[in-house]
Amino acid sequence: SGEISAACAAGHFAVEDGMKIALARGKVLQASQEKLDMVSTAFWCHSSVVVEGIKSLNRPMIFVVGELAQNVTLVTGSE
Repeated sequence: SGEISAACAAGHFAVEDGMKIALARGKVLQASQEKLDMVSTAFWCHSSVVVEGIKSLNRPMIFVVGELAQNVTLVTGSE
């Protein structure tokens, strides 16, 4: 969750919100029936653009975690 910590430290959102994001991501991973190799990345565009891109991939294990700042969207998922 280094990217979440970095976003909090940079003032993009409150520590409490960062904790909520980390918790939500953990719940998604725990809910999986299989062992996951996870990756997270940020996209420099609005979350609506990222959501449409994810839908086009038809990959159910890729999720938008949140927006780190205006037009910076955090995504996580697995293969």
